Amino acid sequence: MNYHKTLYVARIWVMAIAATYYSTPASLATDAAVQKVPTQFPLAIVCWNQRTEGWLYAYLAGVAKDGTATYIPQGGKGSGTVTANGPVMASKHRPTVYDCFGKTIDELRSMGRAIEAEQKR
Repeated sequence: MNYHKTLYVARIWVMAIAATYYSTPASLATDAAVQKVPTQFPLAIVCWNQRTEGWLYAYLAGVAKDGTATYIPQGGKGSGTVTANGPVMASKHRPTVYDCFGKTIDELRSMGRAIEAEQKR
């Protein structure tokens, strides 16, 4: 898949996720509204695969109670986890060919590798 097509598909996914997030009706705000929405994680991170010399977009799939975020690539194969201050870690059965593994979210942000979701004001 070429770079432009990958970028186009990534934009579609980001827009779909953002549309779902921002269109949630206020009537659904029950006990969940009391919980603080985790905003310390970007919506997606971008990694370079040294082996295939291609880019990978991994999307935020969820944040666990302990504050660990899980990122999953578009194809759904493999995943990575990260805490707010820790490095991105590969799943146990995944080779670490992506350059984002071992870097923190702040390092990825400074490299321009984080795609943020703007919060409603």
